[in-house]
Amino acid sequence: MAFECTRCVTPVVISVWELPMSDRICSYRLPAEAASVPEARGKVRALLVEWNLQHLADDACLVVSELMTNAIRHTGRTEDGHLELTAGQGDHDRFFVEVADGCTGTLPQQRSPGPDDSGGRGLLLVQRLSDDWGVRTCGTGKVVWAQLRTSGGGAPAC
Repeated sequence: MAFECTRCVTPVVISVWELPMSDRICSYRLPAEAASVPEARGKVRALLVEWNLQHLADDACLVVSELMTNAIRHTGRTEDGHLELTAGQGDHDRFFVEVADGCTGTLPQQRSPGPDDSGGRGLLLVQRLSDDWGVRTCGTGKVVWAQLRTSGGGAPAC
């Protein structure tokens, strides 16, 4: 199954871990709206299946859901109304996802929600499911990224 994806040509957007540019990097422009979250999950799940990494699909899709939802909820309206989702497989047995929002403002931070709080757990889930995650500024916006180990190790079980 072949996918149409735009290839990111700006190394700063992808090279957090000094990843080589390869055919296993895809970027998608998606509207900055709630309906894009399931679309982003579907694109990532399809890539993982195509790349024979389906064992990562559940964790990667939850991570993508959290990153996309946070970008939509906390950045307000982006300048052009879109987010950029980038996913790929790099060296060092890593699959990565990134969401670029094109908005300046407060960088995301983990919170410590109380037991009765209805939100604030998204980045805790991202931290638990991924090997590493972070945020960086890029041009006029920010990029929130996460990486998952493609073989062995992974996040510890609960």
